[in-house]
Amino acid sequence: MTAEEYEATYRAYSGEVRKYVENRVDKNDVEDVVQEVFLLAWKKREDLSGSKRPIGWLINVAKYKILERGRKKQERLVLMEELECGVNDGEMELMEWVTVMERYFSQRECKILLEACLEGKSIKEIADEEGISTEGMRWRVNRMKERLKKELSDENG
Repeated sequence: MTAEEYEATYRAYSGEVRKYVENRVDKNDVEDVVQEVFLLAWKKREDLSGSKRPIGWLINVAKYKILERGRKKQERLVLMEELECGVNDGEMELMEWVTVMERYFSQRECKILLEACLEGKSIKEIADEEGISTEGMRWRVNRMKERLKKELSDENG
């Protein structure tokens, strides 16, 4: 698919994709999702050009992008609930939280905190992997949560 063919595809189907997305996400997210759809369409333009129904291909990508966006928001909410930080303003992506955590914790501590809070691993599983007691790991995770909560509260005023 040439750049001209891609542009023609964009002009032909962007309105339909936008309508589909508008009915499924917050109005503030519509343009981002549509851009993500067409960015992937460009990256996979050979797949798109081989499709018998380009609009069907694009709508499937839109569905995936909407689900992915919902998952990311849910992961962030779950993480913040688990951390009990009370500072989730809905604006930070998961990787931003990881970056914040890396300021205060070692890579190993970040891994433990994410496994406990996000991946749903039990304290016992993590303790076994780390070779310490379950109670020791519970204490360590709670201490990290408290430290992160304090650091984020200090940062946010």
